[in-house]
Parts: sequence; structure tokens; C-alpha cells
Amino acid sequence: MVESQQRTQKLDTIISVTIAKHPDVRKVYTGDGVPDKIVSRIIRKFSPIDPSAEEIKLAAVYPVLWIFTLGIVITDRNVYYKLMQGYAGLTKSGRYAFNDIEALRAEHKVSHACHQGGNPGPVFRINGVELGWLQPLMMMSEEDEDCLIEVFNRLNEVVGAG
Repeated sequence: MVESQQRTQKLDTIISVTIAKHPDVRKVYTGDGVPDKIVSRIIRKFSPIDPSAEEIKLAAVYPVLWIFTLGIVITDRNVYYKLMQGYAGLTKSGRYAFNDIEALRAEHKVSHACHQGGNPGPVFRINGVELGWLQPLMMMSEEDEDCLIEVFNRLNEVVGAG
């Protein structure tokens, strides 16, 4: 229990410090600042997330033309993702419990296989596995991208890899 509380405190600090450095984010929400309509979308699109059982710490959620939603959601227990992967706009979703994470990495990437370099955006890896990338039809602002990459990489401090 103490380890979980320490992780939550460190997670709160990482997120608040990073958000403060990126005041112009557009679709990166934190804690109690996540709008109700975004929480509803998270519950529908990032299953099995249950905000009554785990606390949303950060949500970067990008609806794409009412068709699908992409994003990263970080709670006090898990990292959820729904990202682009492969050809033809395929998506991949899942979650990792913090206890199962050894290392995280996010970076800006210009040439994704799907777009032959035409759709830059952040790519995310957990435990060395590329999960996918997030750049829904060029709707992510540069400030959102920079903030999300920094938060994701700093999560290594929470999982002990940093």
C-alpha cells in the first residue's frame, strides 16, 4: 500500500511539473480537470478502465471524425493506450499495469510505415515493444506532443527504470 501511495505521489508530481512547462496543451487533461464528456469517452473507448476503481491522472484523448478515438490514459494503476499501428489506419489498444512495466519510451517519429513519413507524431514503447503512434489526421498540437512525450518518458521514475 505504501509503494502504491508513493507511486501516486510521484506520478502527481511528474504530471503537474510537466503540464506547468507546457501551458498551451489542447487535449491533454489531468486529474479532476478531465471534462465529463472525455471521461465518458474514456469509459467507452478504453475498456476495461473503471474510474470508480482507479484514478485518472492524465488523459490525452483524440476523437477522429466520430469514427474512433486514439489516445493515452494514465491512471494511478495502469497505462491505457489506443494508438495507430500498421497500414490503413489500423489501431491497437491495451493496457499495462505499472507493476508489469520495466521501461517506457516515447519519441517524435516522422516516418511511420502507414504514411511513408507523411504523418509525424509520437511513437510509444513499453518494455521495448512498440505500441503504436498517436497523430490522428494531424490533429495533435506540437505542445500536446511535446508534453505527452515528456510525461511518458518521465514515467520511468515511477516504474524504477529511470
